[in-house]
Formats: sequence, C-alpha cells, structure tokens
Amino acid sequence: MQDTNLIDLSTRDGYDIAAAIRGPDFWNDGEAIKRVFTERIRWLAGVRGGFSTRRYLVSLSTVALMRREIRQASVSGIIPLITHYMRHVRDAASALNDKNLEHLAAIVLLGRPELDSLSDERIIELAGGE
Repeated sequence: MQDTNLIDLSTRDGYDIAAAIRGPDFWNDGEAIKRVFTERIRWLAGVRGGFSTRRYLVSLSTVALMRREIRQASVSGIIPLITHYMRHVRDAASALNDKNLEHLAAIVLLGRPELDSLSDERIIELAGGE
C-alpha cells in the first residue's frame, strides 16, 4: 500500500520542502533560525516527532536570538548560506500555502534593514506563532 502523504522529491516543491525540513547548512549556533523556520516547515509538512510533537510556537526570546544569529552571520560571512536556506524556506512555504512564512522568508532574503524594520510581534505573527 502506498502512503499518499509522502513528499514527491521528483518535483521542485517536494525538493524545497525536503530541503527546508532538513534545516540550514550553516554553523551550529543557528538554533533560533531553525526554531522559527525549520520547525514551522516541519509542522506544515505534517512531521510529528521531536520538537514537532507539541504545538508550534515562537517566543519573543527566540525572535531576539534569531536577530542576533543573523547579525552574527553578517559578521562571519555566512550570509550566502542563510540566503540559500531561506530560498528553500520561501519556496517550501509557498508550496505548503503558508503565505505569512513565505513573506517572512522573503524579508530575510532582502537583508537586515528590512528585517530590522519588523517588530518582534510581527515576526511572531508571520512565523505562525502566537
């Protein structure tokens, strides 16, 4: 019997969802970026294990840490890795029909000034948190 819930990796949408579920390819200290984006994509894709066993939430402290991680990425030169990952997140969010997360990923792709212009509460709203 075939499981109809499997992601079709032969499609671009399936590939982007799988890449976003996997998470970013950068440094070990990207926990907040993973929490805001990777966990949300996992939840939207139906993953229910590990962190995804509880309701998906993003806190103010997670948003503050994410901002610091992105600033550190600018200093350490890994912005191309974040950009690569955020393209997958944006496209996966689109494939999973989460327009808010797609918008937030697009803002991160635009760079820090655009992200800095958003309030923490708006980031939480766009990330699907409460």
